[in-house]
Amino acid sequence: MKKYIILFLITSLAFLNSNTGLAQEIQISEPVDVAHEVDYELIGRYKEHFLLYRESETKFFIQSFKTSDLKQNWVKTIEFSKKDITPFKIVPHKESFSILYYFHKKGKTFIGGKEFNNEAEEIGDFTLGSFDSPLVLHRHQIINSKNKRFFLIYVLGYHGNIEMMHFDIDHKEIVWQQNFKFPELSKQREFKQALVNNLGEVFMLFNENNNRRKGQEHQFAILKVGLDKAQTNYTIPFKEHVSHDMNVQYDEINQQLVAAGLYSAEKGTIHGIFYFKTNLEQIPSIQTSELDETFMRSLTGKKSKKIHSIQHFMIGQLVLRKDGGVLLVAEQRFSYESSMSFYQEEDKKTQADYLYENILVASIHPSGKVYWKDVLFKSQSSENDNARYSSFFTVKTNSSIRFLYNNDISWDTSIFEYVINSSGNVQRNVVAHQFRKSGILPQLTNSIQVSASEVIALSERDKKLRLLKINY
Repeated sequence: MKKYIILFLITSLAFLNSNTGLAQEIQISEPVDVAHEVDYELIGRYKEHFLLYRESETKFFIQSFKTSDLKQNWVKTIEFSKKDITPFKIVPHKESFSILYYFHKKGKTFIGGKEFNNEAEEIGDFTLGSFDSPLVLHRHQIINSKNKRFFLIYVLGYHGNIEMMHFDIDHKEIVWQQNFKFPELSKQREFKQALVNNLGEVFMLFNENNNRRKGQEHQFAILKVGLDKAQTNYTIPFKEHVSHDMNVQYDEINQQLVAAGLYSAEKGTIHGIFYFKTNLEQIPSIQTSELDETFMRSLTGKKSKKIHSIQHFMIGQLVLRKDGGVLLVAEQRFSYESSMSFYQEEDKKTQADYLYENILVASIHPSGKVYWKDVLFKSQSSENDNARYSSFFTVKTNSSIRFLYNNDISWDTSIFEYVINSSGNVQRNVVAHQFRKSGILPQLTNSIQVSASEVIALSERDKKLRLLKINY
């Protein structure tokens, strides 16, 4: 066995509902020195190699790994004509990829990009537009359509306004740019999500009057903006309920918005699940499903006699069903921060602890009825790592959904998975046990699924980065 490939051994399989065995293999690349790097990101698979983006304080690299054995193939330095640029989004295309960046000039923020072929050779340089103030942009501020043609950058202003730049990356041009000014300063606080569909239509979701005191006025407001900038407003009442967390997706198959989330009678607690779908031609009714006490006890592990609600659950993902329903996935997350110093003149040291617990999975029928729900048990605790090794990664196939996760947050962890089919049958497998002291802890939440049977991920330890390939 070559020294740069570590094969994980499958020594046992633990099932919930099946006794059939599976065969998985994990390959690990030789280490890459990232001591001087400030950022790195997987780009994807192109023909016979995987591509990795790396960034230091002054240089930018694209690194290639062979798909067959994960050998390092080549490393290329990429150049930008402008100085002091900040890359903030990598966009994979079918046979190429683009790096979107911004830079500041004369008090403005300019947005541009470079396109490269699958050998990291530059094939285009383009300018998109600018904002009239110096901004620091982050990845979460840019949203793309499912076909990755339309992109949306949004910036929340200081006066309740939201500025948006909408562009077509295929044609390298702005569709529209607008500063949405709202008379109520609370509008920005009520802004929850923006999305763009494959036709380039933009939807902005606001959660208005989401508190017990204004329960009769609680509603979701949707602002739709077309390619021609025409605006239409819609409201969906959700009276006498407080929504805890939610997510909205655009269903391209059925041409509608689909939303699901968690609700309660008061802020901070959760009593059930809500769901609605709409093509915006008529006001939908929001369907609710209360969680029973037995299920809540199973989710939390509480042994008290009475359980009236659950806490600290966040929506991790919505997976759209072809029939217009949705699979809601929520995870219980705790984070604790403290600071201390032994002497008054010392700087305070911050300690951050993270605990990522069980997963709630619920399949919701287009009627709003919860078809089935289940609990995926896990417990992940860590310190001062921003929980980057915790949570899970979702692998989607036509017949099932897999939830990959680290069994615990340590360098000797095993990788587990839950496999769920469309009927809600659950099976838990050990994907792989590590060799003792192998020093691999994958950052699974940032993984990429490159085929129905292949996932790539990254693991970093002591400034050494490795690429992982999981094959089913």
